[in-house]
Amino acid sequence: MYLLLLSLGVLGYYLASKKLGLGNGMSCTTGIFFAFIPYLLFNHFVGFMQTIVVFLAIIFILGYMSQNSAKKNWAKANYPFISPYKLAEDLEKAANTPLENEVDPMTYEALADDLPYNRAQAFASGSKLNAEDQDAIFPIFYNAHPADNEMAFREYGYLVLTTGIIYKKQVEAAKEAKEKFLVKEVEVPFANIYDVSRTNTTVMINYYNGETKQITSGNEREVIFLYKIIRAAIDNGWTKNCTTILHNLAKVQMSDVDGITQEINTKYEIAKQQQQEVQRIASVDDVDHVFTEEQEKNLAKTNQQILDRATDTSIANHILGNSTGESLFQKHQINDRFSGARGHGHAGELMGDTMDKLSLRRRQWKVIVTKSMELIE
Repeated sequence: MYLLLLSLGVLGYYLASKKLGLGNGMSCTTGIFFAFIPYLLFNHFVGFMQTIVVFLAIIFILGYMSQNSAKKNWAKANYPFISPYKLAEDLEKAANTPLENEVDPMTYEALADDLPYNRAQAFASGSKLNAEDQDAIFPIFYNAHPADNEMAFREYGYLVLTTGIIYKKQVEAAKEAKEKFLVKEVEVPFANIYDVSRTNTTVMINYYNGETKQITSGNEREVIFLYKIIRAAIDNGWTKNCTTILHNLAKVQMSDVDGITQEINTKYEIAKQQQQEVQRIASVDDVDHVFTEEQEKNLAKTNQQILDRATDTSIANHILGNSTGESLFQKHQINDRFSGARGHGHAGELMGDTMDKLSLRRRQWKVIVTKSMELIE
C-alpha cells in the first residue's frame, strides 16, 4: 500500500514539473495529492471527491498564473527592432537547431534560391497576411504540394511570411457536398503572439488579447518546425514589434516611390525635349550643314566674349592667330569638324544616353529597406 502511494506521489511530481512546468514546491504538493487519492477513495469517498475538486481548482489556478506571468514578461520585455531580413536569418537558425529528444531533424533554408515565388503567391492569394505591393512582406519558407487523391490543383502545407504563417490541409467534406475534399486554412499572424506550446500533433498559439489558435497536423516534423518558427519570432521580439516595423517600412517605401516617380517625370520631360530637338535636326535635309552652322555660331560667340574681356594685346593675338597664322579657335573648329560628334550618329548617341538615365533597377528597393531600418533604429 505504501509503495503504491509513493509511486503515485512520484507520478504526480513528474507530471507537475515536466508537463506543466511548475516549480518544486507546487510539484511536491501535486505529488502529495496524487499519493492520497487511493487512500481517500477506499476510506473516505466524500473526502476523495472534495480532494478532486480542490486538486482541479489548484491546477486551473496554477495554469492561469503561469500564462499570466508569461504574458506580463512578454509585455514588459524591451526587444530590439530588427529588419525582415534579420528575422529570416533568426528563423532559419531556429529551424535548424534540434529540440531536445528531436529524432532525425531536417535542414531548412530561408529565402532559398529555388523558392517558387509564383506558387507561394498563389498559395497566399486572398490572405490578409500577404501584400505584394510592400517589399518588406515576402516569403521566407514554403512547403506545400498537391494531394495525390484529388484532381484539383490545390496545394496543402505551409507558407511562412514576414507577417505570419498560412497553413492549409485537406479535410473530407460532408457526404452531401459536391466535392469530396475541402481545404481547411489557418492563418497565424505573428503580431501579438506572446506564447506557444505543442504536442506531437498540435501547435497552440496564445495572443496577448486572449485569442488562441491551433495548427493540427499528422506530421510531427511539421508541428516541430512551426513551433520552432513561432518560438523564435517571440524570442527575438518580432511578434511584439513587427506591426510598427512593417508600418514604418511601408511609409518609407511610399516616400521613396514618390521621389522616384518625380525623378522619372523630370527625366522624361528632359528626354522629351531632347527628342524634339533631335527630330528637328534630323528633319533638315543637310544635317552636316546645320551642325557646322551651329558650331560656327558658338565659336564666333566665344571669340567675341574673350576679345571683350582681353586687355593684353599679346594674349588676344595668341588666341586669334599665332606665328603660323593659324587661329587656336580655327584649329579647334577643324578638329571638331573631322573628329567630333555630328549628324544622325550624334542624334542617336544623345537619345541613347538619355534613355539610359531613365532605367531603374529593382535592387534599389533593398537599399530602401536598409536605409529604412537605420532610420527606425
